[in-house]
Amino acid sequence: SLLLRHVMWSRPLVVGEEPLEVHLVLEAEADGSLSYKISAASSIESGEAVYSQGRVSVGRPLAEAVQTLDLHAVRSRCTDGQASGAVCYEAFRKLGLKYGPSHQTIAELQWGANEALAQLRLP
Repeated sequence: SLLLRHVMWSRPLVVGEEPLEVHLVLEAEADGSLSYKISAASSIESGEAVYSQGRVSVGRPLAEAVQTLDLHAVRSRCTDGQASGAVCYEAFRKLGLKYGPSHQTIAELQWGANEALAQLRLP
């Protein structure tokens, strides 16, 4: 399996009516991982429009990495708050994060001191 680490989205990648050429640059790191950078083709030379960057490494085989999670136990610990998806996306919008309709999958969100549980629905 592949592990994505230190993933940073520094700006939204918005594709409108016109096509946008996007570049993915991979570079080998000394620790055996790869660093990646996603940017617009027109900005490769200027280095201005980097959308995302992070690290990629090979992890354990997927069968070893999968764990069973007791959702009832998580839900019982998530008692600090609850919000509908609409409330979540409105809060995100106020923070400057604009999710299009096809990316609004949160139906319900509950949270506790150190964890959260979301019910997701395909748009």
